[in-house]
Amino acid sequence: YLSSGLIVTEWWLFKLPPLQRKYVDISFLSSVAMVLLTNRQTQDLHNAILEYLGNNGFTKAFAEFQKESGHTYSPPQSALANQLEKKWISVVRLQKRVMDCEAKIAMLEADLKAVAAGGGIVRRKPLTSDLLPIIPPRHILTGHRSTITQVAIHPRFTLLASASEDATTRLWDYDAGHVDHVLRGHTDVVQGVAWNQAGSLLATCSADLTTKVWSLADSGGQINTAQPPACVHTLRGHNHCVSGACFIPNGTHLATCSRDRTLKLWDTKTGHCVRSYEGHTDWVRRVCSSEDGALLASASADQNVRVWETKTGECVAVLRGHAHVVECVAFANQQARRTLHKIMNPGAAPDAPTSEYLASGSRDRGIRIWEVATQRCVMVLDAHENWVRGVAFHLNGTFLLSASDDRSVRVWNLRERRPIRTLDHAHEHFVTCLALSPHSPHLATGSADQCIRVWECRDVGAAARGADASASPPPQER
Repeated sequence: YLSSGLIVTEWWLFKLPPLQRKYVDISFLSSVAMVLLTNRQTQDLHNAILEYLGNNGFTKAFAEFQKESGHTYSPPQSALANQLEKKWISVVRLQKRVMDCEAKIAMLEADLKAVAAGGGIVRRKPLTSDLLPIIPPRHILTGHRSTITQVAIHPRFTLLASASEDATTRLWDYDAGHVDHVLRGHTDVVQGVAWNQAGSLLATCSADLTTKVWSLADSGGQINTAQPPACVHTLRGHNHCVSGACFIPNGTHLATCSRDRTLKLWDTKTGHCVRSYEGHTDWVRRVCSSEDGALLASASADQNVRVWETKTGECVAVLRGHAHVVECVAFANQQARRTLHKIMNPGAAPDAPTSEYLASGSRDRGIRIWEVATQRCVMVLDAHENWVRGVAFHLNGTFLLSASDDRSVRVWNLRERRPIRTLDHAHEHFVTCLALSPHSPHLATGSADQCIRVWECRDVGAAARGADASASPPPQER
């Protein structure tokens, strides 16, 4: 049935208008079938055509085709019924798959030309407009055997890194929906994962007290995603599990945080620890860097967020207000800083300098937005019904996304200070982390259900932005 003869026959038959279809040239169909198909395939095709004609009331065409082909119709078994329609749908799906592959090849060829010319990867449809995640998810990535602790999207390629309590890190092609590499080396839970700005290095941190740095560069110094990354450094120095890591932009340094209540700064060229940051009184859960790399922010079980000068190690702000463990923290990007600055200073000039802002999520179920310079909480976002496990600013600066143990992902409008879109039951269990792609309209979420879901972001329209996303059946797992 997948031979070219059947595809041509089905296409020709279904393209005819209904009134002409019953007067189809029977001898032509029979000759095509006999030349290109085996005898068994020809008989099956004739029976499928007769079934279609009979089921749709084309009695004259049915009688004429049966007479001309010499085939006596026999009703098929239920499992084999409606074969012509099913095969036609398969042809349409294959055609769409071919078109998608051709489009992907064209984009990859453009990327190769850009790299050959000394440029970078062409960035495609970043989230600079009002693109929001839609349901159902585009892919469900399965393979981990325990909770997903963190996800991170490559800054240039459609590559997703996931950390898990199964002590492995997996690299996925989230556009195609399959795993590329499995990184093994840690001997306990992998707590965090992070890419450097160039996308050439990947850091993984673990409850085995170590942080590993993996290189994607080949012998010529070019990023090669086809080969498994090589571990170039194993960083030791923390006295308890390492729970988070982030690279400093525009540099060669990596920051880590630990249950030993400290943060450390590492030189990724030498693997040496160059600085320690002390001040928290309990487990430091997460660490993140500002866009210019001048500041670090850390979230802790002591219910505080601390902001540090990267170069000196000095604590410049202690942000108090949460009533439980602070699980996550994220600095505002440039667009979000402008949005928040306008909200806080309505009469300010458009080109006025903006302050640093950051968002934190806590087990108290709340999200707080902070102005670092004044150490002031400027916004409180309450709607989640369980711990807030991840926050991320939308690239257009208007929205904030959050993931929670209430199994939802919420999109908050910062100007309105309310959720304008909710992915209820985004996972079957706690949603533990999320990451937005910087170069394509995609959101990735990880969960205690051991799955990663990749959500496509689209312009859902002004009306839909104000409504919650309704449930729909998930796609086939991959």
